[in-house]
Amino acid sequence: MVASPERNGAREGLVDNLFRLLELVKNELKAEDARIELGGKPPSDERLIWVPLAEGQRVVAVVAVDDDEREASRLRLRELVSAFQGSLSQLPTQREMVKPQDALDDALEVLAHQAHARLALVIDDASPMLWGTSGDRPPEDVEDAEHAARGLRLAKESNLDLARILAGEVPAEGASPELSRLLPEILDRAQGTDRGTEAWRVALSDFSGIANLREKTRTNTALTRFSAHEGAPLLARRFANIYWMVLLFDKENFSELHAEAAMIHASAWMTRLVSSLPPYDPNGGGGRIHKLRRLRPV
Repeated sequence: MVASPERNGAREGLVDNLFRLLELVKNELKAEDARIELGGKPPSDERLIWVPLAEGQRVVAVVAVDDDEREASRLRLRELVSAFQGSLSQLPTQREMVKPQDALDDALEVLAHQAHARLALVIDDASPMLWGTSGDRPPEDVEDAEHAARGLRLAKESNLDLARILAGEVPAEGASPELSRLLPEILDRAQGTDRGTEAWRVALSDFSGIANLREKTRTNTALTRFSAHEGAPLLARRFANIYWMVLLFDKENFSELHAEAAMIHASAWMTRLVSSLPPYDPNGGGGRIHKLRRLRPV
């Protein structure tokens, strides 16, 4: 999605107003510095005075004044901020700036990096939802992974290279009727993803691992940990009762000890982030639900 010229213009105007406010604060209060803080705790340093700007945001000035002048400086700072409230009305709140979905995806990226995994994601015990992922091109949901994994099994039974077929390198000659029915659905569920043969091989390995985990959770509801070193190297760990952190690796001899330590450390963090996500209504309308991916820098 490309922002409209009007939206870009509004954003640029907002930034200009913020810089004008900071310059005015420095001049009016004879401050050494002035800044805008996002999130975190309000400053406690005696040399800093601050007033709230929006939810989770504040204007902070560094001033060298004695105790008698501090309150007067704070009141003047409040007046300056109030004078700019109209032009700063488009400032996003902290909740708007850091959306729960983005926060979970970012946390999974951190987990993947710490565990030396290629991909980190969160699924649950029963629904098709892919609640979060560190990757740019995961399956849209768990059902996608299960369909692709079933297609891969059928292709192997017929000595066919499913990755080459899906990439359009070779025709699906000799495919069973069931595989022939599955192929268009697998491609449709990829939603226009342009994968080459090697990318499809990696994706199919991931899909098989996710499908394998889901099958294990169906047959063993008490399962709290799952690992696989063949086919699709992965490590999965249950958290918050029904959710699973899943790590997928490039090599079979990944370090379970190192990866699991990272998952244990992240469990409380992931629980808070998943709890903040909007609820999913499985009876909402019968349509497939896709998690919309935000654009990432390339």
